[in-house]
Amino acid sequence: MKSNFNKWTVILGMSFFLGCAITSCSGSKTEEVTEEVSLEIADTGTISDAVLSKFLEVDEVLRPIQKEAENKMLGIIAAKGMSIERYMEIANTPKTADGEAFPEEELQVFDEINMELEGIESGMMDGYHKKIEEMGFSVENYQRLVQRIYNDPALQSRLSEMNKSKTGETLPQ
Repeated sequence: MKSNFNKWTVILGMSFFLGCAITSCSGSKTEEVTEEVSLEIADTGTISDAVLSKFLEVDEVLRPIQKEAENKMLGIIAAKGMSIERYMEIANTPKTADGEAFPEEELQVFDEINMELEGIESGMMDGYHKKIEEMGFSVENYQRLVQRIYNDPALQSRLSEMNKSKTGETLPQ
């Protein structure tokens, strides 16, 4: 029985998105925003450079949490004797009408992995929420901002240019 297969595909994908698609892998610090910045994010409208700068700061703080969780997840998958490729293959294969497409023992290992990944994901999200709030965003506003960036190529480009001016590196598009 496959449980949570879409959930882990999304988590691993979002982990990649947060870790790679928004910021570069440099260790450079972003400039501190010293003015009071309204971090209320609407579903539409312009997002200020100050908010995007703060987003880059938060993302830099979240990156180590994401990397640690990702390493733990990959370690669990490997410790259970499954390759990442095989795990993703099982996760991305829909259940067939006449039964499962994989051996039952492999699906049991897959389910065991998912149970362990749930604990890591929960800890990662708790860490994210704590850091997001410590840095002045509400979790809801931060999620809204991530969604806006994800859906808006122009905003992604602006964010990339801001990061380039601070770190000298261009973000992947």
